[in-house]
Amino acid sequence: MRIWAFILLFVAAALQPALAEEPGRISVTGDGVVSVQPDMATIRFAVVTQARSAAQALTENSRTTAQALDTVRGAGIENRDMQTSGLSLAPRWSDRSSSLGSAPQIIGYVARNEISVRVRDLDQVGPLLDVLVSGGVNQFNGLIFGLQDMESAQQKARILAVQDARTRAETYARAAGVRLGRVVSIVENGAMAPDVRFMATERAMTAAPVPVAPGELEIRASVSMSFTITQPQ
Repeated sequence: MRIWAFILLFVAAALQPALAEEPGRISVTGDGVVSVQPDMATIRFAVVTQARSAAQALTENSRTTAQALDTVRGAGIENRDMQTSGLSLAPRWSDRSSSLGSAPQIIGYVARNEISVRVRDLDQVGPLLDVLVSGGVNQFNGLIFGLQDMESAQQKARILAVQDARTRAETYARAAGVRLGRVVSIVENGAMAPDVRFMATERAMTAAPVPVAPGELEIRASVSMSFTITQPQ
């Protein structure tokens, strides 16, 4: 028992100088935000048709969808910027409440073709929406603004996040009466989707029959950083 006690005392004495030399640290989180105007948009729309038979519903849907895609191509959109995001065919059932006690019957079919289109010229968004409506598209699922070069904006946001973290660490160090030392670690806190901050402009509201306000995108980044600290001489 005395031997084990002696060993523990010896280990503690050996570790004490190393622990005393371990510098203190300050750990902070920094945020960076870059506001930019979008230069592209993604339009999501669908062609929905109903018919008595499945074949008829699909045929009518295919015809209307082809017309819509031709309209999109006519507006100068390339094939690489058009994508089918969903295609479905489902039966239509009779109203159960009107025939209590009897099983519902199939009375027709609904065909649905969902398309996503990237528009790289925002001046085309309003006119394109207008011609799509007149060309047979009967459902819109959203309009999302974005950037063609997202990486450049994200890099700027990351730089601002690191600068913000260092500024915060320096503030804490001065308040604590210590000096900020070297960087020990930098950890990115995950990617953040851009936030849309709407800001209508005169050009956006008058350039097309369908008014579109692109606003601004806020690209965000967040990092956690640790710094060593030393006592002032």
